[in-house]
Amino acid sequence: MKRLYSDEKGMITPLMAMGFVTSIAALGGGVDMTRYYLAQSQLQVAVDAAALAGGRTLRLDVTSGDTITEGSAAYRATEEYFAANFPAEYLGTQLNPLQISGKRDGSDVEISVRANGKVPSTFARIIGVDEIAISAISVAETSENLDAQPAEVMLVLDNTGSMEGSRIVNLKSAVGEFLEVVYGDDEVQDDIAIGMLPYNTMVNVGYAFEDKAGQYGRDANIQKLVGYTEGASDGWRWKGCVRADPTIQTVKGDPNNLYGSDIDTVDAGAWDIGLDLPGTPGTKRTDKIMPFYYPPIQVDSFQDVNNTFKLHTDNAVANERLRRPEYRFLKDYLVQHYHDSDEKFGEDKNGDGFSGILDGTGNIDVAKISYKNKDKGLVRYSSWPNPKNYDFRRSVSNRSLQGPAPNYQCPSPAKPISYSWKRSELTDYVQNENYALKPGTGTFHTVAMTWGLRLLELDDFFPRNNPTDFPAKRYIVFMTDGNFDSQDDGRTDQYGKTQRDTALTAYGTWRERELVNSESESRVVDALILRFAKTCQVAKQQGIEIYTIAFEIPNSGDGRKTREMFRRCASNPDTHFFDTSNGNDLKAAYRSIASDLTELHLSR
Repeated sequence: MKRLYSDEKGMITPLMAMGFVTSIAALGGGVDMTRYYLAQSQLQVAVDAAALAGGRTLRLDVTSGDTITEGSAAYRATEEYFAANFPAEYLGTQLNPLQISGKRDGSDVEISVRANGKVPSTFARIIGVDEIAISAISVAETSENLDAQPAEVMLVLDNTGSMEGSRIVNLKSAVGEFLEVVYGDDEVQDDIAIGMLPYNTMVNVGYAFEDKAGQYGRDANIQKLVGYTEGASDGWRWKGCVRADPTIQTVKGDPNNLYGSDIDTVDAGAWDIGLDLPGTPGTKRTDKIMPFYYPPIQVDSFQDVNNTFKLHTDNAVANERLRRPEYRFLKDYLVQHYHDSDEKFGEDKNGDGFSGILDGTGNIDVAKISYKNKDKGLVRYSSWPNPKNYDFRRSVSNRSLQGPAPNYQCPSPAKPISYSWKRSELTDYVQNENYALKPGTGTFHTVAMTWGLRLLELDDFFPRNNPTDFPAKRYIVFMTDGNFDSQDDGRTDQYGKTQRDTALTAYGTWRERELVNSESESRVVDALILRFAKTCQVAKQQGIEIYTIAFEIPNSGDGRKTREMFRRCASNPDTHFFDTSNGNDLKAAYRSIASDLTELHLSR
């Protein structure tokens, strides 16, 4: 017997078998835990969405009574939203009946949604674990009367080229969930007005001004350009994008310290920062907003690799071409940069090398053009191709491309704030007018924040009909996936390269130095950061609540700088700034903001 105890021969086989079983169980346990976490996470999403939907319905639908009962509108909304977010037998899950309870006491509403079930295991069955329990609870409550103060919301949406693909799909889905929470099952909410503003390096707000004469109409605020039309039949028509307002090259503040006192002030002459528009009572603005156009001279036909502009070597040929309609934007450019309209032909009292270049019939005589200013100099070419119509690609398959040059890179027209928009209209806009513009030429948040603020706050210029006697609570929800940037214009040419400063933005090209007296990328970005921060402060001084969302921004030096800028812009950096890294995070951010706007909160 003693020998048997000490005999170890033949023991390796059962030991190997035991080790194999243990390894398989460990590997299988990892697979099962992944399934558990996925099911548990989705279950929590489902009860949260259900609680918000049921709570809003209970609050607004008097037919639901003061308590949630099976079959009531609030009960059905809760079940439907849960089912939409947790499909039947998701990952094989077997759920118990949903537990829904809720009550309304005057303006106070509380609803509780509980769900539990079991996820069948796979490999873990080897060790006797056949299923894993999951459970989730969500409580939504409010103590505010939604009808007491209406809400006006401007959604600012990043439509830059980097949003192409899964990012724009995730944004469409996230904004769709925002609308679900806000509207519930209703097509219209009388007490909520929503507007939307897509942007890249510019915004399309020209047609948000009503087509009327007077202080607040398009005639009073938008500069008319020679040869420009607004007719839909004109392929060269103006689509509605605008240049940034006149500004100064230096604004006070430190872009690396956005908490200094200078951030709270709007510098004199920096019209691109504040609320004031031409015609605003009390201001001294006599200018008008300039329409944006991407003239043919910005493409290969008229521009060489050094960013200087081509003219035919034969003056007679050049003059004849400049009388043709397709060359009219080059003519406008030459008049703008080379013609002293207040001087007699041949004189140069300004000392800038320019004099009159128009003949007696209003046509250009290129022989009168001066070449002294190197930044606006011209070069002569014996070949002068016809202008090109530049189109852009858009990540939407069921809509045709809109607008050749001069509307290259111009996003969809803003959807102004209105209490009359139907949920279906907003959904259609999000799905079909919210897209990534390709090729991307950069990201300028400043113009988007400035115009988002104006469209929201200036209800004399951009009227809406508040259906109540209460002043509206106003919100900006600003989303981006990128840092400040201005790239090339997407063209390719015979030289095989492009120029960064050929990208035409709301502030012109980098070479025009509208923002700062430098073409340095870092200095231009710093100038934009300061302007963005100051505009955020102007909005908050007006009582506007700002939510900011950073979406998949790289964890780099520039990325950290952008996050800090958006955190500073938010009304509360802890509750109003969302740093999202995937589509689910983005949806959760929009759902959370929507619940805030409806004053219905998840308390558990």
